[in-house]
Amino acid sequence: RLPEDMQTATPWLLFWRGISHQFVNPFEARGILERAYEGFAAEGDVMGKLSAASAIIDIVFFLRESLLSTTRWIEVLQDALAANFVFPSVMIEARVISSLFSVLTYMRPEDSHLPHYAERLEQVIDGELEVNQRVLIGAHLVNYYAHVVGDISTCERIIMRITPLLSAPQITVVTQLLWRSFCVLPFILSGKGDEAYEIVRPLLPLVKDNNLPFMESIASFY
Repeated sequence: RLPEDMQTATPWLLFWRGISHQFVNPFEARGILERAYEGFAAEGDVMGKLSAASAIIDIVFFLRESLLSTTRWIEVLQDALAANFVFPSVMIEARVISSLFSVLTYMRPEDSHLPHYAERLEQVIDGELEVNQRVLIGAHLVNYYAHVVGDISTCERIIMRITPLLSAPQITVVTQLLWRSFCVLPFILSGKGDEAYEIVRPLLPLVKDNNLPFMESIASFY
């Protein structure tokens, strides 16, 4: 209900508007978040820039658009981490590192920072984070250890840590989709085809029943 000119002049209002559209109209959300980023940059708000860049990466990742479009945002996040930016909370630090980690796993699997990011995420995953954030971090870690490292035993250890969280009432459909789509690979690589099938079988119905067509490519991958 706020006037459009007020929203445009206030980057944090644009940011939260973009976040609120993230799983409703992700294409529109990305454009709003890019405008918010420019506003943060003009104001010199580093935390705002990192929050917007992280959210844009997440949207591109969910949409499975060309990951090359995340190059700019990767640099924004890595530059801040290299400069030892002090995050106001572990939750925000984990969100930024998780977004960066997820896209580097595919874009730059040889990046020397990936093992350090993985270690940091494992340190915070059992901390005071919101349950969906913990599960999503776990999903990205399983994906990294399966795709890049080939360490199935570590994948299994993380899956055991995360599985009890999946019954929490706060778990969202998007979290369920991403968790299932990422944790299936260790089962495939271990030759456990039946278990893998049971993990992915509910994915497409979840997408259709919850009107999330932009996640169909993730749900149908396996």
